[in-house]
Amino acid sequence: MLIPELKRLQDLLTSFLGTPKNEITENNYQLQYPCPRCIEERGSEEAEKYNLEITLGKCLLSQGGLFHCWSCCSTDDEMRGGVYKLIRKYGNSEILRDYKSIIATIKDSAYYKMPEFEELFSNENTKPSVVLPSTYTKVNLATCKNSRVVHYLESRKISQDIIDRYNIGYTTNNETKRSFRNRIIIPSYDEAGELNFWTGRDFTGAPKRPKYFNAPDVDKNQIIYQEKLISWDADILLVEGGMDALFYPNAIALLGKSLDNKTELYRTLQEKANAHVIICLDADTEIYETKRIYKVLNTGRLRGKIKYIRMTNPKDLADVYALGGPKAVAELLKKEETFSEIDLLLTY
Repeated sequence: MLIPELKRLQDLLTSFLGTPKNEITENNYQLQYPCPRCIEERGSEEAEKYNLEITLGKCLLSQGGLFHCWSCCSTDDEMRGGVYKLIRKYGNSEILRDYKSIIATIKDSAYYKMPEFEELFSNENTKPSVVLPSTYTKVNLATCKNSRVVHYLESRKISQDIIDRYNIGYTTNNETKRSFRNRIIIPSYDEAGELNFWTGRDFTGAPKRPKYFNAPDVDKNQIIYQEKLISWDADILLVEGGMDALFYPNAIALLGKSLDNKTELYRTLQEKANAHVIICLDADTEIYETKRIYKVLNTGRLRGKIKYIRMTNPKDLADVYALGGPKAVAELLKKEETFSEIDLLLTY
């Protein structure tokens, strides 16, 4: 018996990839499609080569299916990974929602628990998903009994409205992993509302303790911080840290990664951003890094839409807000500038 949702999944993939070379059957859980990247780079004749292979077998429940292109994945890591990533790259938000619904239906179905599908949908040797620390507790400033948590949040002027918008919580000293203990936790969610990252900020003030500890085993180049909350039709502010991103309603934190044309953030900005993208890095970051990111982004449909703000004192957006609140942030945004062509030529 073939699970009906597998055929629905095939139809969904076909809706944006074109007709596959083969079909899902009771004995075949791999599909071959024309590779959209190959077609983009080498022309329409690539549509006859069916280089893109999608596997919907053993990896389906844990990873949502896997894909890779036999031709270009050896030189381009973008063309291998989970089907979710493929849909984000070449599908649209409606297809993404339908995909997640199908996967959820399969997970809830009794079909996959039948003996003939037990091996097919085995969860062994699978990559773990991002999860919040075990003692994570959402903050309610009115009832929170941890005075250090309340003191830290109030000292940064983090109100309950901000807490609710970003689902901010904290961990206790009972965490199994020492590095997770006693931290303010700021979760990040992708476009579909799935947890894709979290950052943990120490609230104890211990002198030798790292201030930040982030979700482990996450490729930060392949996520967009707080993607669920981003409006692509409004000005977008690029900041360095997760704490900075709390104080402007349309901010994306770079999280220490190097933004270039191979990152998910670059691709999505080029595809979706319809207003200005404003780079606002910390005061201790060299201006050359701001110029480098400016040059990377100032191409294609974003050309002429990139601006920057040079921080001096305070050193970052979180400090600006802590000292002066929303009014100070609004004043800072008035200082946005553009680089001249000569400035950019002198970057390196």
